Amino acid sequence: MYSFTKAREWRGLGALASPQRRLIVAAPVLFCLCSWAVQTGRAEGGAETPPKRLFYLTFDGRNPLAADEAAGNPQPEMSEDVEVVEGLRGKGIFLGRQSILAYTEPGNLDKARGSLEVWFKPTFEREAFTERKAFYPCLFKEDAPLGPVETNPVNNIWLWFYQGQLRYDLRVVPQKDTLHASLPGEWKDVWHQVVVTWDAQAGMEIFVNGQRTSFFRGDRPWGLLEQLSWKPQAHPRFFLGNRGRDTYHTPEPSWGGCECVLDEVAIYERPLSDAEVRRQWCRAFGDAGGAPLVLA
Repeated sequence: MYSFTKAREWRGLGALASPQRRLIVAAPVLFCLCSWAVQTGRAEGGAETPPKRLFYLTFDGRNPLAADEAAGNPQPEMSEDVEVVEGLRGKGIFLGRQSILAYTEPGNLDKARGSLEVWFKPTFEREAFTERKAFYPCLFKEDAPLGPVETNPVNNIWLWFYQGQLRYDLRVVPQKDTLHASLPGEWKDVWHQVVVTWDAQAGMEIFVNGQRTSFFRGDRPWGLLEQLSWKPQAHPRFFLGNRGRDTYHTPEPSWGGCECVLDEVAIYERPLSDAEVRRQWCRAFGDAGGAPLVLA
């Protein structure tokens, strides 16, 4: 694992810190993979237009919990038991099981289309899901009422862990709006990237560590992912690294705190392409080939 000095913008491959240059010299195959990803992005989109960020958190400012970029309110609406720690690049934050962190949604999140990118480092192993009762760490969730989606299709972007996998719910169409993705390799103290996208006229995708894993539906791995459409529904706020005071799942004081270190959280105005997600992964680690393509 390499540590880098954080900048407000991702830097190009040629300007990476010396530890990563040594990685490229030692592993030309990885360099070729990343170069291919960058060139693919340019070829797919012609003149490359970087995606606009509506909301961006580096946790490096004078007020670490204030967004570096925000189309809406940059300040957190609520924060409890959030610890500033060493992150992927500079500082990050750690949320325990009962931590709460929430931000205003209007302006910072477009429900019609967009992407969410989160870098996270679990402090638990995958075995925790069989050893611990009611263990559902949450990385992101809008503040929307829960209940059976058949009677309450609230269009709630929800990214969490379920039975040892990442799970992405939109809660718009029963049995068709859930995607699952496996995390490769070691979990504890290892950084991972997850990107989820949504488009109310096209559907949803999930990417893990630079690769798209949503070729299939989460509930039927043998069934091709269907195109979905829905009416976007906004909510007043979203929770980062927890699910708020949710008594639907756990009536005891457990707010689904992710028990992870978080860093480089971004919400984009449109869905990211495969090449753009690969590029983000390459610029952090230099290896676009580490994520599994098979969903369990």
